[in-house]
Amino acid sequence: MLCSPVSVAQTRAAAIDGARMPQKTTFFRPKPRTGMVFRPLD
Repeated sequence: MLCSPVSVAQTRAAAIDGARMPQKTTFFRPKPRTGMVFRPLD
């Protein structure tokens, strides 16, 4: 299910009302490990 993006006006109105926005939903898997280094084994 896809939702349309929130407009700037809607975001501003929510901020003025003190409402909290839902958590970010762009969570992708698998995530690469940070600091991972590839080296040849020669």
